Amino acid sequence: MEVKDKRYIDTKVTNYEKVNEEFTKVKISVCSYSQIANGTKFTKDGITRALPTLNYAPVIGYWRDGEEDFSGHGQELVLTDDGGMEMKVYTVPYGVVIKDTATWELRNKPNGESEEYLCIEAYLWNRYEKQIKKVKENKCNQSMEVNIAGGEYKDNYFEIQDFSFSALCILSENVAPAFRLADVRTASNNFSKSDFHKEYSEMLDRLNTFLYEEEETGGEEEMTVEEVSKEAIETAEN
Repeated sequence: MEVKDKRYIDTKVTNYEKVNEEFTKVKISVCSYSQIANGTKFTKDGITRALPTLNYAPVIGYWRDGEEDFSGHGQELVLTDDGGMEMKVYTVPYGVVIKDTATWELRNKPNGESEEYLCIEAYLWNRYEKQIKKVKENKCNQSMEVNIAGGEYKDNYFEIQDFSFSALCILSENVAPAFRLADVRTASNNFSKSDFHKEYSEMLDRLNTFLYEEEETGGEEEMTVEEVSKEAIETAEN
């Protein structure tokens, strides 16, 4: 069965490390293949095939003016002047997934059992001081947005067999994630395109400068803006 669909799958940043004055490195528990979440269930093979689309994926979030925590997905339907409906998106990019950092790790559930989760590392930009401080409290939840390409209906859920990652989204600790152990959070391909392109490009430039300096001083990380994400930038523009 072929389908084209976008899904928001809520899932936390569990620990962090200050890389330098510009960036904080975080670890994000993204998703599980054993849990039914929002009426969907991912296969492990499907998640594994989708891993390349996580490389340099944006980490986004919505922080309302005057608030002290992240909100939800930062989207709402509003009436247009001609009487139609339009989706307004308020998320901004706070970071970027580090290439090839995906691992499978066992997370402990409240009942003492363990569950295998896909985990990744990301750099968050410290220019958003209040927001990054909130992330460092290790209470933020996480959501992912995926583009579904194929799957099939089972008895009580839709099994996603073929998909790609669009973004990871930081959520408030008060927004319950679909994946119970998913932390730091993200999700949405419907960014404010002009603002996203400008800020994301700038962040990648700064990130590239930092990683180049690390390489010069013996660091092992290596990433250039050319490697990065024509695809990520094009996604924001399309």
